[in-house]
Amino acid sequence: MRLADYLSRESEPLRSELERFFANFPADAPVSPLTLPAGKFLIRQDDPCGAVYILLEGQTTTLASQPGYNTYAFWDFEAIELFGEYEVLSEMTSYLAEVKAKTRCRFLMISAQTYMDWMMRDGRMFLSRVRSVLQTLVRQTAQERRSLFLDGTARMMQFLARYYEKNAKKGAAVTVAMTRPAISEEIGFCTRTVNRSLHRLAEEGVVTIQHGKVRLTAKQYEMLSTELEHRTLR
Repeated sequence: MRLADYLSRESEPLRSELERFFANFPADAPVSPLTLPAGKFLIRQDDPCGAVYILLEGQTTTLASQPGYNTYAFWDFEAIELFGEYEVLSEMTSYLAEVKAKTRCRFLMISAQTYMDWMMRDGRMFLSRVRSVLQTLVRQTAQERRSLFLDGTARMMQFLARYYEKNAKKGAAVTVAMTRPAISEEIGFCTRTVNRSLHRLAEEGVVTIQHGKVRLTAKQYEMLSTELEHRTLR
C-alpha cells in the first residue's frame, strides 16, 4: 500500500498531522498498517532488524533483558514515535530492546531502506529524528545513572510517582491497574521485592493497599515527591 492510499482512509485530525509528518516521504514506497492489542510485542530483542515502525496511536513500553536478570521496562512512548530507527541509523543487524504495546496500538511499518531513503531526501526530517534520538538517549542515560544503585523500595517510589502523574485526574486518587508481576517487570525487581516494598510503603502511609489493590491519593503523591526530591531521584 502506498502512503497516500493509507492517509486517504485516516480520519481527522490525525490525517493532517500525518500529512505534515510524511511531507517528503518517498511517494512510491510501500507502507504496511499494523494493529496490536495491549500486551503484545512489536519488537523482540535480538530479532533481525529490517524495518522501522511508526506509532500512530496508543502507548508502548520499551524493555531490555539480560540472561539471569529480570526484564526491565525503562521507557514509555506515545504517538507519534518511531521504533527501530536507532538500529537502522547505526547499521545494527538486530534490535537492541523489546517494544510492547501497553494499550491498543496502531503502527505503520516501513522497510529499513525506505526509512534511509526518506531521511536522505528530507534534511529537515533527518535532523529532527537525530535530535529526537539523542534527546531520548540523554534522558534514558540520566535515568539509568540515578537508578543504578537504587533498592527496590526507591524504585517502587519512582514507579508510583510516575504512575500517579500519568493517570491522576485533577488531584483524584489513583488505583494502580497492574498486577504484581507487571509491576515487577516495570521496575526490574522480583515479585517478592515488589510485595515487600509495597508493604513497607503502606506501613509508612505513603500508599494504601485495599483488597490487594495499590491506591495512591494526592497527599500520598506529595509525600512520595518530597521523599524523591530529598533523595535527588527525580
